[in-house]
Amino acid sequence: MKYTPFVIDDSRPETIASPKYLEFVAKTVFEAGLLLLLERHRSRPDHPYPDTKFNPNTGRDLPHSSYGVRYSWFLGRGAEACAAHLEILDDLPGLAEERSEVSALLKSFVTAQTDTILEVMEKNKGRCPFRLDSSLKAVEADGRPAEVDTSGKGAGDLFCAKGLIASGTAEKIARGKAVFNEYVECVLDNAYLSDQGPGDPGRISQGAVMLAFGTIPLLVKHSAGGELDGWAELAAKLADYVLDRHYDEAEGRFYEYAAPDGTRSDNYLDPGHATELVGLGLQAVEAIRTSGIRPGAKAEEAFRRVENTCPQILISAFDLGHNAAMGGIYKAVDNATGKPINDDLPWWNLPETMRAAARCAAVTADEATRDRCLKTAATCSNDYFTHYPNPENMLFPFQTRSGKTGEVIDIAPAVPEGDPLYHTNLALIDMTAVLKTHGSGA
Repeated sequence: MKYTPFVIDDSRPETIASPKYLEFVAKTVFEAGLLLLLERHRSRPDHPYPDTKFNPNTGRDLPHSSYGVRYSWFLGRGAEACAAHLEILDDLPGLAEERSEVSALLKSFVTAQTDTILEVMEKNKGRCPFRLDSSLKAVEADGRPAEVDTSGKGAGDLFCAKGLIASGTAEKIARGKAVFNEYVECVLDNAYLSDQGPGDPGRISQGAVMLAFGTIPLLVKHSAGGELDGWAELAAKLADYVLDRHYDEAEGRFYEYAAPDGTRSDNYLDPGHATELVGLGLQAVEAIRTSGIRPGAKAEEAFRRVENTCPQILISAFDLGHNAAMGGIYKAVDNATGKPINDDLPWWNLPETMRAAARCAAVTADEATRDRCLKTAATCSNDYFTHYPNPENMLFPFQTRSGKTGEVIDIAPAVPEGDPLYHTNLALIDMTAVLKTHGSGA
């Protein structure tokens, strides 16, 4: 497949809001991703979900046995991503011939995945465990049955709640809202459970709140009346919770982890998680502001704090985590020195930073900060589109590159198969919407 990256001139970062660039993103990311799902479904029409059973780093299909393993993360993420692509389908000219087929396919995926989520919860004591067998029971990595911990909630529960809400079906929305409320209670009670290991009770990741922020726009979209006011108050509470614990305003430093009592536990920083929080947090605030809700004084203060603080978190995280020599963002760094703790360069943190940078540019009143944010978005765009889309795999991105050599390395950041158009596509759908609304000048 012939591919030429769109490279933005460093001296003209505002190009990221140009029609030509936005058309490139639509073709290279949204259309290409949907055509990949369509092609793989045509090859295996009996598979009811987005078929991402391949290794993005090598391009090779996973063994047949992989179809007997499912991940609650991808059931929820996939449902949310498919629903989001349905909303933009008519704006993708390159899918003119396939539009009706893709539309029907995405709708079937949303239904199948959310039906499965309900079944997963029924079979696993109300939980959505990380790894499931073909009967949808929780299993360990080696296939042995796993005990389901009912003492809290984890990322799988949150992703599945989002998928249910995104379905647009009344019964599923109600169930998703209930799971989301249970999840938030666990987060605020320090009962967030790690999906990928035993976790460390002395270190609580800001990611638990970051994921909750990502649900607010869906909740606002599918709510009315007094329930909307409740979501606004909850978003404000989460904002204060995460900023009080994970951001030191005097130092200008963001911390990935805090102890249960709210003190910082160490200098570990996942730059991509920090920028993901920024993007999702600002997206949540905008959803509330544009919904007609009139937040109370306390909530309004929290939202202004988000809008004022997020650009600083974005700039600091990017400056600390960016590997200019290899074109990517480190997985983890020391937030005081910038020294890499994990020098892998995963794909997902670049589009998440692009989304965050566009949103920061749209809310800041400071011209220099706005220019800095646009330059950050442009740099991440150049890094992503130069190094990650794989022309041999319909432009699906490589997952991981080496921070030392820049070469693709066979490491899966989370789940050992392709992402169901969640990180890259949802982040860039949001980024392009912001740029179309605000342009480069906010």
